[in-house]
Amino acid sequence: MQKNDKLSSNQLQILHICEALYQNDIFYQVYLKDYGYTGYLIENKIIEKIKKKVNYEKLKSLIVKSETHDKYKKEIKETQDKIEEIIPKQFINSKGLIKELLNDNKSFYLIKQDYLSKITDKNKLSGKEIKFKFHKESIILVFNDNDTLNFSNKKNGILEKNNLMNNIQTNENPNNVIYTKQPNDIIKFNKDLEILVRMFYFNKYLKENDAFPILNSENGETVYLINNSWMEDYKSFF
Repeated sequence: MQKNDKLSSNQLQILHICEALYQNDIFYQVYLKDYGYTGYLIENKIIEKIKKKVNYEKLKSLIVKSETHDKYKKEIKETQDKIEEIIPKQFINSKGLIKELLNDNKSFYLIKQDYLSKITDKNKLSGKEIKFKFHKESIILVFNDNDTLNFSNKKNGILEKNNLMNNIQTNENPNNVIYTKQPNDIIKFNKDLEILVRMFYFNKYLKENDAFPILNSENGETVYLINNSWMEDYKSFF
């Protein structure tokens, strides 16, 4: 992007915001799986409000074409209203985030650290970072080794209760959130788990018996061949 003094400070701010949001949009198309990233969680309603105010969808088309500042000068409208600063929320653990997703019905926009640090005072970002990674078709937020949350990846950076993959419900106190299983899930989970255990046990039995007797109608068993990658997926799911 060429530098051009024709853009006012207000117009430059709007342009930088749009560029950061656009770069984050692209990131969700080109990320690396099973690679650790750092980002921030921002209430999605704040992002949507800012996008509307700065006419993001229209300016995005110019960013895609790498237009000059002269083009932006014509499209970016000066505004007297102050643009809300993009300040992320801080979550020490998954419990606080789950409460806001379920009890407060909020959604959050996950933005890569590099992009937000370009448009927000770094002093206001300190301590609010969150680690995340992509695994298969999910986004995993990592609070610590034993505290993670999985979301199905919509590839738009939005995390909400509809794409929260962990089975969670709240107890009578809205300030306390616990991991649990719904009654219907317990039945399904137990059946699947029983199948999994039986398969592993039988596989172990086969491996430990190197010398097989001659198979005949009396001692023969019917078996199936299962793709190993499918079994790995099954194991990782449970």
